[in-house]
Amino acid sequence: MSRRNGAYCVLGAIGMIALGLYVIACGPSWSPDGRTIVFPYATGDLSRQGVALYDLRTKQVTSLLEMDPGGLLTAQWARDGRSVIVCIGLEEKHELILQLPRHAAAPTRVYDLDVPQSDDGWITSLTYSAEVAGRLYLGGDSLVCLDLASGALTASPPGQADKDRTVSLLTQGDRILYLQGNPGTETDSLGGGMDFGTLDPATLRLQRICTVRDAEMKALGVDSDGTACFAAGPGEAQITLATAKEDRSRVVIIGRGGIEKVMELRLEAGTQLGALVWAADGSKAYASVFTPLPASEGLRFAVAELSADMASVRLIPIITVAELDDNDRSYESRVALSPDGRKAAVSTAYWKKKGTRRALFLVDLRDPARRVTAVEYPTPRRAEGAGAP
Repeated sequence: MSRRNGAYCVLGAIGMIALGLYVIACGPSWSPDGRTIVFPYATGDLSRQGVALYDLRTKQVTSLLEMDPGGLLTAQWARDGRSVIVCIGLEEKHELILQLPRHAAAPTRVYDLDVPQSDDGWITSLTYSAEVAGRLYLGGDSLVCLDLASGALTASPPGQADKDRTVSLLTQGDRILYLQGNPGTETDSLGGGMDFGTLDPATLRLQRICTVRDAEMKALGVDSDGTACFAAGPGEAQITLATAKEDRSRVVIIGRGGIEKVMELRLEAGTQLGALVWAADGSKAYASVFTPLPASEGLRFAVAELSADMASVRLIPIITVAELDDNDRSYESRVALSPDGRKAAVSTAYWKKKGTRRALFLVDLRDPARRVTAVEYPTPRRAEGAGAP
């Protein structure tokens, strides 16, 4: 692993794999004090993408990072509020971690993780990373921990993960939950499935709680013809699975007893439901919702406000976005709640009109009308001189 300063020089020297613009839409991240939001963005002509910071007090948008489009790009506030953690997928299947300081005068830390991963493995490791107590945990085909202060990289005990047992990580407070594919064995009449459990942050050992079998998942519409998004909560050591297939949408709660609850949602046929985020008291949940419009006119993008039992669904319209072909489509746009639970933020890269510069949307949850504010991404700035990306 190498560690250098100067993120723009590094990004200017490497090639980015073309994954499709959808990958930057994993969602915004609130600072711990609730005053700023970081979010990935892309220009309307798809010529640039990057990470921006929005200040709720000044209403100003600042560019933190710019790069050529086509790479896997996620961003999140560190839990101590001192820096922004940006994860980037590289052409060589490396993960590049940037630690952007809150104050521009401080240097950017760059960690080039030379950890072999399959295509699915490194996408999973960056999209579902977990930061707890100044350490960044990444899954995928392997399981590693990056100490953001020292740059030390620690690997889990061998044999816990590989390309057939990819690990996805989710945070629930200081707890780290995991999902891992379980291929099963030839003698196992029930077939494979998915393991669910917790990660020991000290030893990096996976502690399995239960296994949900493939047959159970397929019965819920989770197969090649359906979609599924995972998130933590609402209860302790629980995972929420949002599924959609044809005209049926469900929310499944997985816990120590396996599948503990299955709830149907009343949504239009063809609607895709994103990962749920729960209010602190567990009374409501929020998710991105994409509904196809007639005559291939695109997708209607909204935020769903859901009661805890999923009996009540309120759709908050956001924008009409472009529908990409099946190979580029993804519904991993995530809603993020402010620390005080009074606002929801969501972003997406699917623009219906290429000229639009709207990139981030804020929903006022205190307003009975659920007023939505659109925030533009910053005007792209071209770095000058050698090494500009």
